[in-house]
Amino acid sequence: MSELFNLFNKQYKKVDDLPEEHKKDFVNIANGFIKKEAVDKILKREAMGLFSDVNSDFNLARLESE
Repeated sequence: MSELFNLFNKQYKKVDDLPEEHKKDFVNIANGFIKKEAVDKILKREAMGLFSDVNSDFNLARLESE
């Protein structure tokens, strides 16, 4: 029986550490990784002016370019 994917397993520090079948769904950030869909939502909201530098908990400058 194969082991279930546990996103919160401490062995996963970066996208490269994830099982191959899950790598496509995540993107690296400064202190780990997040789902690509979360980045898309954040970028869309920033483009719409819904985030400001003052109240945004997410700093897109921290995204690592690949």
